[in-house]
Amino acid sequence: MQLAGLSLPLDIVTGDQSAALFAFGEPDPATVYTNMGTGAFVQRTVDGGPADSGRLLASVVYQDEYSSTSVIEGTVNGAGSAVNAVAAELAIDVAELKASSAAWLDNFSGQLVFLNAVSGLGSPWWLADAPSRFVHLNDGDVSTVSAADKIAAVLESIVFLIATNLTAMNTVQGTPTRLLVTGGLGAIDPLLQCLANVSGMPVERAQSSEATARGLACLLAGVPDNWPAARIARAFRPRSDAELLARFRRWQALMPPLPPA
Repeated sequence: MQLAGLSLPLDIVTGDQSAALFAFGEPDPATVYTNMGTGAFVQRTVDGGPADSGRLLASVVYQDEYSSTSVIEGTVNGAGSAVNAVAAELAIDVAELKASSAAWLDNFSGQLVFLNAVSGLGSPWWLADAPSRFVHLNDGDVSTVSAADKIAAVLESIVFLIATNLTAMNTVQGTPTRLLVTGGLGAIDPLLQCLANVSGMPVERAQSSEATARGLACLLAGVPDNWPAARIARAFRPRSDAELLARFRRWQALMPPLPPA
């Protein structure tokens, strides 16, 4: 490839989420990989590609002259972008948001749910113009609820969107053994505990959160068999949480109906 008078080799053509899947070597078909950043992307490999991906994406994420890797993928458009957008509306600065998000989620009153369609409602709805809004579950005035509770509700909405995609994915591919999380939002412990509680599956946070750069390096190296596997910083086992599950059901009822698969 010629660029600014230089001749540069073009060895890999990929996207950020496709590369992230290879952060820890060849992907495990029994693992769901969730990269939680600006958006949250849920990927699982499928042998030969699914016959019917339902309302999810199906794509080839890697192909060379010898083999190819296919996935089904769920997309949550408003993850970190939703948190940042609401924080900006509430005049919460970035430092406070990073320092306090975990505590706000831990101490959430549970009065609100957030119908999260920031940047468009992705899979399995695929609605570009769905509205985003808070709903007070006790018919109270949303404007009286604290900024901390509003951020907590946005964080929970990300979990609810991921869980909805997992249900759609399990219908196509069967239940996985674990969720492996990377990305900046994965550093929020109570967020990952909520994800384990709602999904009913173990959630593990990789020690290295930067999956895209690692995956690109792995692909450039030819996905070697000795590529370092994920070191797990912390594992979150599902716990019983009746209040959280009740909010999830209320949220599901308030969201747009899911179209037929």
